[in-house]
Amino acid sequence: MKKIIMLFFILTLLGGQVISYAQNEVQHTEFEAKVIEVKKDVKYRKARDWWKFWQWEDLSSEVKLKAGALLKVGKDSQLELEFINGTRVLVKANSNLEIANGKAGKNKSPYFRSQSLKLTLGEVWVKTIESLSGITRFEVRTPNAVAGVKGTLFNVKVNSKQETEVRVDEGRVLVTNNNDGRIVDKLQRLKVNREGEFEEIKKGQEVSKDWKSVKPWMKELEDWVEKKKREIEEKKEDWKEEREEREEREEREEREEQSEEEGHKDNDQYEERDEELDEDDRNHDKNDNESNNDHRRDDNMSDDDHDKDDRDNHDRDDHDRAKHDRGDNVSDDNHDREGRDSDNHDKDDD
Repeated sequence: MKKIIMLFFILTLLGGQVISYAQNEVQHTEFEAKVIEVKKDVKYRKARDWWKFWQWEDLSSEVKLKAGALLKVGKDSQLELEFINGTRVLVKANSNLEIANGKAGKNKSPYFRSQSLKLTLGEVWVKTIESLSGITRFEVRTPNAVAGVKGTLFNVKVNSKQETEVRVDEGRVLVTNNNDGRIVDKLQRLKVNREGEFEEIKKGQEVSKDWKSVKPWMKELEDWVEKKKREIEEKKEDWKEEREEREEREEREEREEQSEEEGHKDNDQYEERDEELDEDDRNHDKNDNESNNDHRRDDNMSDDDHDKDDRDNHDRDDHDRAKHDRGDNVSDDNHDREGRDSDNHDKDDD
């Protein structure tokens, strides 16, 4: 019985992995993030190794991670990632997460790519470049909330009770659940309980402790931030040209679409007019056919009347001939009788 239960559990787990892999397989064409630094015990499972759910590999620097990759950061360990849209993420100890599918933006630049990670347990710090505010699209998804970046530095925690806590140190963050959304401003904290309800949290000693632990990381990022800012400034002119080209192309496509719609309308009108003309032709043909049928009926009736008149005249002629013949016969009979009477009279005289 135990073997059956274990087999059922394995098949169920495999089925879930198959579904997850099938949903992500189409997107596994490029990497979403690369590993910057690994401290101590960090394991991962590649997206394509979904069926090896029991097998985890040691993660090392410079590894490129695709959507669907699973990560486990052990006790007293740490992981730093850089997503291709320029977002840096520091994963703290005792954390489990998954690299989610990204989505390309209108601009070809990776900075415009929408990206996210799924945090099921533990803690992450998210840092974006100030110059990319309003451009960067990055979210941290938890079992009961989504934290979307609107600023440059924020923290997300998920505890064993599946409660989510969001803290903002720079800028603002939009936190949403299934039914509602809240803006968390700088130095504010927000909790989302297991049921998905929002709860306010006051600043305390724990916040200061958290900031102290991440301060060295922020110091290390200063050079990276300045480098990214220069890179972004250099690219802004290209982005502007690309945006103008895109807008011009969209306007041209819109005009072509409108022209095509107008052409369709004209064609529809022509088709309606043709249908009306065809209907008129059909009605005209129908009237002609009916008129021809009437003429044929009249001709047939005239022919019938003529034939009838001929038959009547012929019958009258036959009748007259018969009458004449009967008259001739009567005259002949009378003549014969007169001849016989004359002969008899002559006999009497003798």
